[in-house]
Amino acid sequence: MDHRLNLQPSQPSLFFPWVLASTSSSLFASLFIFFARSSLAGRELPWLLGLPDQLAATIVVAGLACGLLVLGMLVAIPQSITIRLLHISARRWILATSLGFVVGLLAFGALLNVLFLPPLPERMNATYWILEKLLPLTGLGLGVGGSQWILIRTHIRRSSTWILAHAIAFPVGYITAIVLPSSLIRASTSGDSMAFLRLRSAYNSSLFSDLFPVFLAGMIATLLTALLLQASRSRGYVNGAA
Repeated sequence: MDHRLNLQPSQPSLFFPWVLASTSSSLFASLFIFFARSSLAGRELPWLLGLPDQLAATIVVAGLACGLLVLGMLVAIPQSITIRLLHISARRWILATSLGFVVGLLAFGALLNVLFLPPLPERMNATYWILEKLLPLTGLGLGVGGSQWILIRTHIRRSSTWILAHAIAFPVGYITAIVLPSSLIRASTSGDSMAFLRLRSAYNSSLFSDLFPVFLAGMIATLLTALLLQASRSRGYVNGAA
């Protein structure tokens, strides 16, 4: 028996509230990563270097896990305001999303690297660089999408696509944000190599270069999941009693 209840036409659309909430999430995540990277850039930690390798690695992983938990909370809190329209607990959504960030990057991302990343070549090539960036982000998408899917799977039609949307959006958005500005700068400089190098250097040193990749990845995930929510609503696949 299908327990999904049909929404009445008078109930509000989920598309624009979800887009607004997830856009805020993407912005908060971008700013958090920017400030975290800025605060750690060039900072030496002599006390860490003096520790045994295994202990130092454990501390680094623990610190990364804490950062991912905070990042997950920043993403989940705005989303939880909208997700309550599906009668999903905001507290459970925040907890699941935060854990999804940790498991996605530290477990799934690491596993994908072990399975698919080739040995380090003598000279870094484009294929290795792309896989090195793409595989952890795919793992992150699987973790976040999968953790949210656990709560939303009975509320939307073809719920497994929720996981796929995140697994695609995170790496595609990030790589696009890296490649697109260089392509636009190259086109605008009309083959002038010096002008291209100056513009690219200015872009790489700007705040925009740090925020844009994370924000674009989040926005692609936002649009894909908003379409899933809207399609499920229009076809009566949103549960009214979770």
